[in-house]
Order: sequence, then structure tokens, then C-alpha cells
Amino acid sequence: MELVLNDHLMDIDWPQETSLSFELSADGKVLMLDVDLPEIEDFPKTELRLYQRGIGVSVKELSDTALRKLYMAHVHGMGFRLIGEGFACAPSVETVVLSGFTQVTNAATGRMEDKYLYSVKVKREAWVAIQFGNLGQVDPVEALAAFELRRDMTKTRIFRAIEPWDAIVAPH
Repeated sequence: MELVLNDHLMDIDWPQETSLSFELSADGKVLMLDVDLPEIEDFPKTELRLYQRGIGVSVKELSDTALRKLYMAHVHGMGFRLIGEGFACAPSVETVVLSGFTQVTNAATGRMEDKYLYSVKVKREAWVAIQFGNLGQVDPVEALAAFELRRDMTKTRIFRAIEPWDAIVAPH
């Protein structure tokens, strides 16, 4: 099961290089995933828009609020996809625990450290209640909040570090 999971999860084509680690419980019922999320600094600061006549594009600088909204949607969308892939690939899994982190510089030491942005526990019976035939109407931010979610995010979409449900030890 671990080999199948490893092959499947590593084959996901992300827009940026993405590191994952996972651990499957001995009984195969719990899948723990850690995902190294992109840093907000790596996101594009501009957006392209077609002119109304459809000839050419304009380049518009994103506001800080718009950039944080885009980042929030992206990192939650990554988590939503990984949870789904975990359940789809491993039929014995009853619970997926996913934790997303990024690296930040510790101002006191100058060292890079992992900062967990969110950690979520999802049981299969709750996951299957999602209307996958209507995914266009599912907001990954709201979807993850419907489960056991640890996340400290301000109204302006600034993430503060949280303690994840559990730590993953060995990368695959």
C-alpha cells in the first residue's frame, strides 16, 4: 500500500516543486500526510487580463489582500486534493490527517524553520458527503473548515503558526 501511495502522490503534477511525506498506520486505517506548501513570496504579484475587445492583455499589480486571498485558496486547494487522492488511492484508509507547512526565517536565530499553516483530520464517511459532481461550487477553504481543522488565520488571511495534529517523521 505504501508503494502505491508513494507512486501515486509523487506523480501529481504541481505548478511548483512540492515535497510530501506520509506515514500509513500499521493497520492501514490512518494516513498521515505532510505537505511543504509554497511560500507566499513565490506567488506572482501581477495578474494578466484580456482587454475588453480581446486583443492584447494588460498587466495589473495584485494588492496584498488579493495576493493573500489567492495564496489561501491555493494552499487549501492543495490540501483538499491530497486528502481526496489519499482516500482514492488507499481504500483501507478511514482517516486522513493532513498538515501543511512552509518555511520561515526565525528572527531570533536567522535559521529557516517549518511553520505549520493548517492541520486537518478527515474521516472517510465525512469526506464522501462532499458533492464531487458539483466541485465547481465547493470552496476548499470552507470544505477543510468543515472537518477537524487547526488553523489560525486572520480575517485579512494572514496565517499564524499552529501545532499540527501529529508530526511525520520520515520523508518518502
